[in-house]
Amino acid sequence: MDKPKLNYRFHVTATPEKLIKELLLVCVEANKKKVEDGLKDDEINTSSEEENDSSQPIKVRRKK
Repeated sequence: MDKPKLNYRFHVTATPEKLIKELLLVCVEANKKKVEDGLKDDEINTSSEEENDSSQPIKVRRKK
């Protein structure tokens, strides 16, 4: 069975600047766990690379 399509509606009573700020806060909060996990993975990868050879550039891995 297909997932239902998400439908968001925003009823704006504030200024556009305040709306943008609120939407960004929602996005940041929703992705907070993913960002924290990614940073932890990068710290682990960076520390293990430094132990092997500190002259190598740091490789950044992005999750899809």
